Amino acid sequence: MYIKAVLYDVGRDQGGREEFYENLITRMADYGYNMLILGLEYRFHYSSHPEIAMPDSLTPDAVKRLDKIAKEHNIQLVPCVNCAGHCDGIGMTDKYNSFCAKNDGNDRGIEQLRINVPEAEKLMLDLYADIYECFSSKYFHIGGDEIRQLDLIYPELEPKERMQQAVEYLNRIIANVKAHGKTPMMWGDMLLKYPAVMELLEKDVIICDWAYFSSPATKPVSNKESLSFFKKEGYRTVFADSVCTFMANPLVCDNATMNIVFGTNEYNEVFEQQGEGVITTIWEIQYGGCFGVVWPWLYLQSCIHKGEKRDCRSFDFLKEYTSMEWGLPDDDNSLERWYQLVDIGFSKMVLYEAFLDTNLKPALEDNGQRPYKTLRMYFAELFTNRNILPVINTERVKWMNPTILNRMEQLYKEALVLAEGMAERAITRKEESRHLLQYNHVLLAVTKLVGLEAELESTYHQAAQLQFTDTDGFQQCIERLQEIYLEMAGCMDICVEWYEVLHKEENYAADVCIMPSLAVADLRMRAENIKKIAESRVPLVQYQRYIRRDSDLPMMRHIRRTTDR
Repeated sequence: MYIKAVLYDVGRDQGGREEFYENLITRMADYGYNMLILGLEYRFHYSSHPEIAMPDSLTPDAVKRLDKIAKEHNIQLVPCVNCAGHCDGIGMTDKYNSFCAKNDGNDRGIEQLRINVPEAEKLMLDLYADIYECFSSKYFHIGGDEIRQLDLIYPELEPKERMQQAVEYLNRIIANVKAHGKTPMMWGDMLLKYPAVMELLEKDVIICDWAYFSSPATKPVSNKESLSFFKKEGYRTVFADSVCTFMANPLVCDNATMNIVFGTNEYNEVFEQQGEGVITTIWEIQYGGCFGVVWPWLYLQSCIHKGEKRDCRSFDFLKEYTSMEWGLPDDDNSLERWYQLVDIGFSKMVLYEAFLDTNLKPALEDNGQRPYKTLRMYFAELFTNRNILPVINTERVKWMNPTILNRMEQLYKEALVLAEGMAERAITRKEESRHLLQYNHVLLAVTKLVGLEAELESTYHQAAQLQFTDTDGFQQCIERLQEIYLEMAGCMDICVEWYEVLHKEENYAADVCIMPSLAVADLRMRAENIKKIAESRVPLVQYQRYIRRDSDLPMMRHIRRTTDR
């Protein structure tokens, strides 16, 4: 079977809503796909170790039902459970925390399974045994990518020797998968990093060579070398591209397009008739991102699977998609124009401003000169904290200056007009255009938050200057601070409504939808407390300390030195 797969990253914040998976399977079948890989991690209720899964996760019974539905649509439902790296779902539990390389919970070492500990290996095989019972497919993906904390496990060994130990472990996992009648699949990145270990790896495993083209617009891209390497070594090899949802909100449209078109063409050129297939990965639908935006790119990949020739620099497929799926006119290029503003236009604007203002360069350098990732980091912090004031302040100081904020607002308002038009004209799959419109409002809301926080700081400083010298002026400042807090809460209310949609109409897990609501409550409490602080005549503390204190605590000025205790 030539694999035409989609990998859906369940493990990053996705839930167990069966209707979503059923619709996904049905649409994939319509597009000609024949495999759905579920990256489960800790979003599956393991029978042998129920303490690992979050409550709103896939259950064994649900997977068995979905497996049956998939077979009815000629789609193989395949599990992917990482056996070495990306095991933070295990390490974050107190019960199994000791099975990870670093167990203080504050380091990436928590994602690295202690592959040299027999009890940790047994735990992994227990989880695999639970999985075997639920999936009927002959394929089983063991992960194996980004095993990047081996130095914490084998500090006395050289890097190559550490990877040799990892391969011995992977071989035992592969043997277990084969013993259960399954064909093992694994990622190939660590083998490319340490090619000498290939001679140690079990031959009867399918290598999935992933290359996601992080910056195709600014540097040459090619996957020929890695593909040719695996071919030369005699391994069955699948190419894995990506819709690039893991670096941006909503996604990086030019990266995704080039990755799919150029990458698949290269794979076919290298392997000719010996290719095993292609996996289109969809990672990290998180932090307000939505799955619905990936469908045009899944359509593009399906066209290539059918043998159609496509241009890796062209977005004509977006017109085709909105015509076919939304019922828009054949020549309506609104969706392309939307991405030209929200994604490409945003990135070009920030890079240009960084060229003019060198103060912006450190923030971009931290994210590999990728503005879309810089914005993604803002979303990630904003939607995972109850107190969002330090988050906004930090991003504003680093890179969101008034010029950039004004340009972001202009871009998003122009995009809003396009989104409104598409939502009005859509005849079918109206939820997709409606979600795009609602997401556009979120972009405007989170941009407005930054401007409001800037005003909050300036008004707070003014209030501090007037506190004991101008009663009326001080009172006016306090009233404005209250108004700003309530305006910020209104912005976050837009995000709360969006998260409710993501939970009810897409597949966000319930537990990840809590924080935006807590942020709204925190902002409203701060609006009340600033008034109480003013009435109590407590001197206003320095702004950075103020925004970092809990909203329900009285103003404190002293610094506690914990080392004294």
